[in-house]
Amino acid sequence: MPDSAAPSPPNLQDPVTLLLINGTTVEQAESFCVTRGLNPTDAKAIVGEARKRITVAADYARDEQIGVAFMRLNDLYSKSVVAQDYRTALAAQKELSRTLSLYAIPGKAASGDQGGADAQTLRNQLERRLPPATQSDRKSISH
Repeated sequence: MPDSAAPSPPNLQDPVTLLLINGTTVEQAESFCVTRGLNPTDAKAIVGEARKRITVAADYARDEQIGVAFMRLNDLYSKSVVAQDYRTALAAQKELSRTLSLYAIPGKAASGDQGGADAQTLRNQLERRLPPATQSDRKSISH
């Protein structure tokens, strides 16, 4: 008995995602899907889903990268102070303060500035990753 069902379309989600990551335009990605046997509506859906996947990955990576940047800046600051390289220590502290929006006026963010949200994200990550500060940690920081 012959199978009368239409062949299923190829799974193009991963290849389309890679095309978009590598700089292919949305229109080119849709054309790629059409040349692989999808109709234009399905091609748009595949490309739309690929774009969502990229956005979700970027959001996740951004939060992680904020934590990595914070840890690197703290490490650089600590090593610079030990080496008595105060110029580098000051530069690291300035960058950390800028990243955490410590120079911003409370309650008044610049247009398009998301420093408060970035700082909260960083605080949340640090609470999860770092042990609570001990009394000896506080003493070494104050000297």
